[in-house]
Amino acid sequence: MKKSKDTSLRRLTLDSVSLTSVNSQRTNTPMTTLEDGLKPEYPPAAWLQERLPTEHCWPAVIDRLTPGVTFSQLRYDAGLIDPIQVPPPEPTFRGNVEKLTFKSCGYVKISGIPQSDFNQNGLVMPNTSPRDHGLTARETLLRESRSLGEMYGNATASVMMREKDSQGHEWFGLGRLTQCIHPIEKRVLEEAWHMTFGWGNDVERFGAVEDGCFEGGTGRFSGVVTK
Repeated sequence: MKKSKDTSLRRLTLDSVSLTSVNSQRTNTPMTTLEDGLKPEYPPAAWLQERLPTEHCWPAVIDRLTPGVTFSQLRYDAGLIDPIQVPPPEPTFRGNVEKLTFKSCGYVKISGIPQSDFNQNGLVMPNTSPRDHGLTARETLLRESRSLGEMYGNATASVMMREKDSQGHEWFGLGRLTQCIHPIEKRVLEEAWHMTFGWGNDVERFGAVEDGCFEGGTGRFSGVVTK
């Protein structure tokens, strides 16, 4: 965005863009909405009073990129922040971009990295596994079929996506969708910029289920921000 300030860029589409975590001080387990009691602090009508969980979340990032109104400005306009005590930041030139389009954006967890090197427990993860016994049995059957195919020189049998290699180690550097988002972020994205979540009636959302994931679009948002 900084490089585009002096260009004629007017429209930018972020298609399936994901944020990663920042190094967390949380040492036990990843956050979940159930175990950590994550939920909006205020009723729906008072959504402007919500405090973002971190300055590295999507609403805070959009605040830094948007050519239009920011979440912070909405809070000032509603009188929730005293401009005398907390002066608003001076307006800055953000370039010529007039329209930002978001398509199925969210978060990813990077696999195969030791927690001591990069602690990703700050990401909000699902409370439950999307896999049921049927999908587990299907994966086992496909894996056995592939093993037999390799044994007899025919390795064409299809398999589901594997989270680990043949030695049981996580793939290094793979960005795996969290399929989850902090409830406060979700509310702010919906109310401030009218973002929508999920893939709607798109039947392709069920393809992810066959790979042992939640429906495609779970925890992902889409929408448009204009000047």
